[in-house]
Amino acid sequence: MGIVIPTDEVRKHAREVDEVSRMLDEARGAVSFIRASSNAYGYPVGPLFTSAYLNPHRDEAIASYRRAVVGMRPLADLLRAMANDFDHSDECPAERLRGTR
Repeated sequence: MGIVIPTDEVRKHAREVDEVSRMLDEARGAVSFIRASSNAYGYPVGPLFTSAYLNPHRDEAIASYRRAVVGMRPLADLLRAMANDFDHSDECPAERLRGTR
């Protein structure tokens, strides 16, 4: 009895992680273009609201998206490497067993 890990499924998951990373990077790019004008909410309140609340949160969102993308890209690579290692560790003993017949 052992652990069965379908490496094709692991590789599929790695592709999905790549896609999520791409989508997060696209969202980060979109957020980068959004900046509320200080006049958007009227002259008395607008500058206070946009400068103190909206735009700083936008900057936090951009940084969060960037960190998520930076973290997910290596994860997909590690998943692929793990699948390759599992395949290799299964193939080597199988090849040795084939040679004993």
